[in-house]
Amino acid sequence: MKIVLDTNVIYSGLAFGGNCLKALDYCFHANNVELFISTPTIKELSNKLLSDKFKRYNDRPKENIINFIEQYILESNLIEPKMVVNICSDPKDNIFLELALESNAEFIISGDKDILSSKKEFEKISKCKLLTPKEFLELISLL
Repeated sequence: MKIVLDTNVIYSGLAFGGNCLKALDYCFHANNVELFISTPTIKELSNKLLSDKFKRYNDRPKENIINFIEQYILESNLIEPKMVVNICSDPKDNIFLELALESNAEFIISGDKDILSSKKEFEKISKCKLLTPKEFLELISLL
């Protein structure tokens, strides 16, 4: 499975657990998953996980967060999308759609309402499915 993880799934999984953490854990440990990242998605993830706001929800030392980000980069396929998409109501979220298109991802896992509200329009131009963490877990039968 080719998967793009939205930053909010990683953030929420590490901060709050629940379905986001279950989906994240599956994606990191399943042999049949290929994760895809880009420079913009890694930049967003790093900014969010190293922010003061995240520290309020997470007591992990900064070094552990940096190690997590480095491991995520090492275990993912780096793609630099050339195509531009303007579908999301929040233009900053288009980076995930562009990455999914360029990598031929099968799934974007997201809890972001702006990305999820783009589902119909995005799925018209792509075979990639936009799923919440819960929908993804149901799909792979882990709920």
